[in-house]
Amino acid sequence: MTTFVPMLTAEQAAALPPRAREVVEYRKSGLSLNHIQGCPLDCAYCIRLLLITRCPVTEADCEQLAATRHIRPTLLFTYSGIDDQRIEPYPSKVAAASLKVASEFGPRRYRTVLYWRPLVPGLNDTPKHLALAAQLSRTADATVFTGLFLREEIAAYYQAHGLPLPYDETARRKIMPEATEQCILTVFRDLDGGALFRKTSCAVSYAHGLPDYNGHVGIRDLCDICPAAQLARCERAHQQPSPEQLFAAAGNLPELRQLQVMDITPRAVVVGGLASEQPRYFLQHALGFQVHDAAHPHRPGRHGRAEIGWE
Repeated sequence: MTTFVPMLTAEQAAALPPRAREVVEYRKSGLSLNHIQGCPLDCAYCIRLLLITRCPVTEADCEQLAATRHIRPTLLFTYSGIDDQRIEPYPSKVAAASLKVASEFGPRRYRTVLYWRPLVPGLNDTPKHLALAAQLSRTADATVFTGLFLREEIAAYYQAHGLPLPYDETARRKIMPEATEQCILTVFRDLDGGALFRKTSCAVSYAHGLPDYNGHVGIRDLCDICPAAQLARCERAHQQPSPEQLFAAAGNLPELRQLQVMDITPRAVVVGGLASEQPRYFLQHALGFQVHDAAHPHRPGRHGRAEIGWE
């Protein structure tokens, strides 16, 4: 893939703090390969650089991706439509153009996803912004929308650069106010937008014609916007695990030796004893079923988001 970011030398990598040297992480959407550090785009809301690029994707890139045989590539094109260059110096029109190039290339085995984020009230939630995104979504195989990770680091960046904070408080989860979500759903319905999802794994799975590997279908209020065919596909694959299956999966990971099972319902497995998020994601993928940390409960209707902007 085309990229303007140089690789680090061994000496530079060794000088990074331990957190930044974790090259491979287990994330909710899959394995994250953080093979570079120091992205030059300097977007105000960014906290990590994952294996995602906003740089141009060419037909030559598409030819390489289309030639793959033993993997199912999914291209996530990060697009926000934010016009304020203090927040996002690199223009979203580049990602929009790349999405069209990759989606119109054929034949292809890879799939394209419009990764519409972060949606922030007052920045990119006007009728014009939403209409443009709905139009662009018809180009992609699927679209996922999400809010802003307003962590302490990001808030400090805003303050250091004299930027107005979009919210009065930070949160460990993405912020997506209820009013913003309702506007998005209304615009996509009225303007006949493409297939829209709240979770990345749902969009990726739909694009490849597969059931969601995170088992979100157990959270029925999360799936009320899914296409009927995809909902049926996920329902057929959904199976509540037994305690034996849960502990068998946990036994493959040393970090899960202290796992405590609090409850198992058709909605999710609730566990305790987790030192970090990564083992939880591993369990979800192994079981194809939602696993929630009792220390951080998922509120009905909030879809695993921060409570800011919700009654």
